[in-house]
Amino acid sequence: MKNLRQFLTVGLLMIFFFIQNSIAQQVADTTFNPIIENPAYKTNQGPVIFI
Repeated sequence: MKNLRQFLTVGLLMIFFFIQNSIAQQVADTTFNPIIENPAYKTNQGPVIFI
């Protein structure tokens, strides 16, 4: 009975750990500003992309 209790405790802790990691969401980096050396279009020109 003691071994079963330890097995279940460890199993539940592992499940909890993996669930916590899978629920975490990505956070956008709002300060990211890429430097484009050779842009294909001038500023405010070219195709419009909606995301």
